[in-house]
Amino acid sequence: DEGEVILREGEMGDTFYIVKSGLVEKFQKGHTSEILKEKEVFGTTSLLKNAVSPVTYRAASKVAVFYLTRHDFEILMGSFQDALDGNTVRRSVVRSESKRTIKT
Repeated sequence: DEGEVILREGEMGDTFYIVKSGLVEKFQKGHTSEILKEKEVFGTTSLLKNAVSPVTYRAASKVAVFYLTRHDFEILMGSFQDALDGNTVRRSVVRSESKRTIKT
């Protein structure tokens, strides 16, 4: 709903968001610094750095988002820190008619 805070400055975030529809306001120190629209992303700092959110994101209209939690991200991509350290494991997504599985 319009006005709803999706991610608050200073709170630990563990979710990456993609705006599916609508508008999301980005606030920094109480002032709107940007308006995000369809296909734009937010929440990356908190997700990748395991840190508190440096900004607040609030619905500026009726909004729908896709999201990916840290747990989901690590299942798909492995630990971001491992990737930075060069300790990656090749992963592939296997699709079938009945389910979607991930092989490592």
